[in-house]
Amino acid sequence: MAIVSIYNNKCESQGKKDEIFVGNTNVSCFPKNYLKVLKTARLGDQAYDINDESIPKDYMRPLFIGHSEYDAYNKIMDERFKAIGR
Repeated sequence: MAIVSIYNNKCESQGKKDEIFVGNTNVSCFPKNYLKVLKTARLGDQAYDINDESIPKDYMRPLFIGHSEYDAYNKIMDERFKAIGR
């Protein structure tokens, strides 16, 4: 099962040339332990919900992963989904 980039133009535009927006993440627990192995994981500035409304920055921010680690990110997320029985 591959995790694909969730398209959000406002979040995508915050990414660098070699990055992929993989979704919004809670800032209170970043970096998550399972993502610490990724050297390119970083937070963007402003997250948006499905209605393009700003989400408070102290709650959620966009998560970007470098193209070079996208396969590793997918493997991590696949393993996490399998572990919870999805």
